[in-house]
Amino acid sequence: MEQKESWDEILLEQEVRKLVTSICAVLYHHGITEIHVGGLMRVVGIDEDSASQHDDEIMVLGPEFESEMHEMGEPIDLEIPSGTTIH
Repeated sequence: MEQKESWDEILLEQEVRKLVTSICAVLYHHGITEIHVGGLMRVVGIDEDSASQHDDEIMVLGPEFESEMHEMGEPIDLEIPSGTTIH
């Protein structure tokens, strides 16, 4: 019997998707359109073994990415506010 995802797992997956989309939006805004998938996975906290399986993959963000962002309708902060401390 197949186990269904719990509500918490579904919410976590949605939040991770939003985070990845936000990261990609910032990179795209700054002219970076080729995203190293394994590196992106590490940035969002995926374990090394899983991320390393995607080290040879590149995701290319084209003009359709910008269109999809507008369709989503959720604003994404593309700039770091003045005075922000980055650790």
